[in-house]
Amino acid sequence: MQSTLLAKIEELTLYVIEQKKDLEALRRKVTQLEQEAAILMPTTGR
Repeated sequence: MQSTLLAKIEELTLYVIEQKKDLEALRRKVTQLEQEAAILMPTTGR
């Protein structure tokens, strides 16, 4: 039973690490897109 639980914990840990990498990549992409949008559509300064 303990070995099964340990294997599941390891699996979930690897999953969380992968999700964190995906989230960081998405955050970088959002930042990039925000910067591109700011260049393409500058504010009018009102």
